[in-house]
Amino acid sequence: MGSAATWREVLQSKHVRRATRLIQVVIFFGVLTLITKHLSDIGWDEIWDALPRTPWFYILLACAYIAMPIAEVFVYQTIWDIPMWKRLPVLARKRVLNEGVMGYSGEAYLCLWAHRNARLPGNKILSTVKDNNILSAMVSTSAALILFLGFMLSGKLSDVTGGDISNNWALVAMLSVSAMLIPIAIRFRKHLLALPRPKIRKVIGIHALRLLTQEGLQICYWMVVLPFVPLSAWLTFTAAQMLLTRVPLLPNKDLMLLGLGITLANVVNVPSTQVTALFLAAGATTQFLHLIVFFVTAPIRIGKTEVPAPTQIPS
Repeated sequence: MGSAATWREVLQSKHVRRATRLIQVVIFFGVLTLITKHLSDIGWDEIWDALPRTPWFYILLACAYIAMPIAEVFVYQTIWDIPMWKRLPVLARKRVLNEGVMGYSGEAYLCLWAHRNARLPGNKILSTVKDNNILSAMVSTSAALILFLGFMLSGKLSDVTGGDISNNWALVAMLSVSAMLIPIAIRFRKHLLALPRPKIRKVIGIHALRLLTQEGLQICYWMVVLPFVPLSAWLTFTAAQMLLTRVPLLPNKDLMLLGLGITLANVVNVPSTQVTALFLAAGATTQFLHLIVFFVTAPIRIGKTEVPAPTQIPS
């Protein structure tokens, strides 16, 4: 008790509070700088020229953008047994940190926020956040495996990789490893996952629905910009994108994504300049959304208790 009280006094001291505020300011401007750099790397003139003029593009893209935080509202309400709708800004900020700063920095932020606000034990927070990431990865990897097999059986794998044999072998190797890991994860789920089976099934269902929603909305905002492109072509784009972004450890992933538009445009007879501009506009708009969300959620304070104690701690 004495040790805990001492640490509480240290954490609540004036110097620690000042240091915490300073760190928050540094992080704020650091993230702002990184996102601005992403936009500058794309090129401000290129961004402006590539922006679609139809408002439906931005409405649908924003809906796809917010699908992940909304899905995680349901996920964390399920695994933490606390109301999370009012904490949607926290989960939106988590996405910005993950995609705009560094992978899993959003999870670190969420764990810290939950420890100070959700009144859950630290080990429960870490365990449930870890379980959610594993289940999300399993859903995404399973979808990539299904698409990979579809491309293999249809003989269109080279359409995804641009005919590069090394990329073909990289896909085969990485997806083969993933295919072996999924049954292992299922077999030893009791050792890997702390969540009870009913919650595991519900979280998997939420992530599956979220993935379908995101990809469906993505096809919709592509189609409103280039309505003359057939749906089959957009399905090919979507499948290829999922393969390239979901497969773990894929080498040169960023370079492959940059060439995705041109490669597939030639395969499905879509104007490559228009498709490349569309991808550029979507990427730049996503960065702008990161910037807006980061500013809007800036007033959130990690140390301010806002969530009532849960009626039940997940087992």
